[in-house]
Amino acid sequence: MQRCVKTSGLPADIALEVLPFVRSINRLIERLRIAITHQRRFVASAAHELRSPLAALSLQAENLGSAISTTDASARLKAFQSGLRRTHRLVEQLLELARSEQAAPREMQTVSLRALATDAVNSVLPMARERDVDLGFERFDDAMVMLDEAAVAVILRNLVDNAVRYVPVGGKVDISVSCLETEVMFEVLDSGRGIPQAELERVLEPFYRLDHSTSVGSGLGLSIVSDVARRTGGRLMLENVEGGFRARYFHPLKQNGVARPQVGL
Repeated sequence: MQRCVKTSGLPADIALEVLPFVRSINRLIERLRIAITHQRRFVASAAHELRSPLAALSLQAENLGSAISTTDASARLKAFQSGLRRTHRLVEQLLELARSEQAAPREMQTVSLRALATDAVNSVLPMARERDVDLGFERFDDAMVMLDEAAVAVILRNLVDNAVRYVPVGGKVDISVSCLETEVMFEVLDSGRGIPQAELERVLEPFYRLDHSTSVGSGLGLSIVSDVARRTGGRLMLENVEGGFRARYFHPLKQNGVARPQVGL
């Protein structure tokens, strides 16, 4: 005959014989929670500590460029600087990932769509030039809107960075910003080969990279976008289209929080 007990903190009427297993599982879950918390703190701390030495190395490399005269040495320095930029971007993405997992909801602010989108484009212009990628705006609804500025900035930067990084050299990346009735839509369309349908969900996992990818990346960009979108109540849509790949992010607007859009660019 099974005996049942009521124990504080546990569901009522648990069989006495099962109770030790339930407590063991609960202790294991708590240890996992603590371990994950420590891991996130370590990643954030390590990434933060790496920012200063990387910035110093970048400055030294830039100063060294004026002292180099041979073509071979100049090519080696450019390769070194390119590696530094990739490492710096990885560090920034690790910090963004840690913040997205720990961040509390922020107050919405009235911001310019033009400023947000322009900042995202400017942040990846050096890489676009390096890879000869045609990067620009296809459509632009300019307006002052009320939204989570920091969250949207992270999403836009990562979507544009991801497109420019993985599109073939000499490819094209078009950005559109559309102000809808209850949300803003940011679209990044590239001329790359797309993502196999079976892997569309897996690319949202941290550090996941496609087998056929020839570009150097961390596999964090879309994972960060997905995490931040979920936290802010936004919607992320990824789809293969004819001649390329399209990422759309829909960010909710606060009611009566948008001015009449002005279509430009």
